[in-house]
Amino acid sequence: MVKKLIGIILRLLFPDFSNRITKIVVVFGLAMMSSSLLERVLNAIVSQFSSLYLNISISEGNDAYWGFLLVLLGLAHNISYQTLIKSNFISRLSPNYLNDEALFNRFLTTLPSHVIIEDLKYVDFLSEVRREIYEPLRFFLMEWDNAECAFTDDEMESIRSRLFEEISAFFELLGAYTFPVGHMGEYASVRDKRLDDHKKFHQKHIDEANEISLKVKGIIEQHQNLVKIGTAKYHVKS
Repeated sequence: MVKKLIGIILRLLFPDFSNRITKIVVVFGLAMMSSSLLERVLNAIVSQFSSLYLNISISEGNDAYWGFLLVLLGLAHNISYQTLIKSNFISRLSPNYLNDEALFNRFLTTLPSHVIIEDLKYVDFLSEVRREIYEPLRFFLMEWDNAECAFTDDEMESIRSRLFEEISAFFELLGAYTFPVGHMGEYASVRDKRLDDHKKFHQKHIDEANEISLKVKGIIEQHQNLVKIGTAKYHVKS
């Protein structure tokens, strides 16, 4: 408690004006106080060297009090600002933060945005789709289905879990609706060419392709949400 009090006093005596709001408020407050002080000095000089009584007024009579209040508010804001900065800095040195930061970087390597956005966003599942396009998602399911790949941050872990569920559901739909096509089955299609006329679309194919595409949108949404929030939390350039 004593150390905390000493720290507050030191910050009052030696404030760190590292933000513009504090500077503006304090300077404006000092200006209001100095104008009132200047009035007193000028009136004292005039009364000392002249028989005339003049009441020189530059500002309102209570400006000095408002100026003093602004200075106090500015210093209080400065203390709060510096405390917040220090708190954020300390939290970034904690083991949990560092582990989550490393895990987030690993996530960006496993599922970079260009793989999710560019390769999946415009895929037409009514046509034949190369399996290699969604292989990174399969790899993600295999590698991240364990406690070591869980974020300690509740918000990040919640989004990661939803992303995992969306990807799992996506592969369930692929397994239920698509068939291997081409040499070694490197393509997937909602039409079984062994049974269907490959030139003809049926409503069943359209509905199944739309359902898969809807699941892809959910994957993209959760992925981008995790990237956006993780980038802000861990100051990582994605």
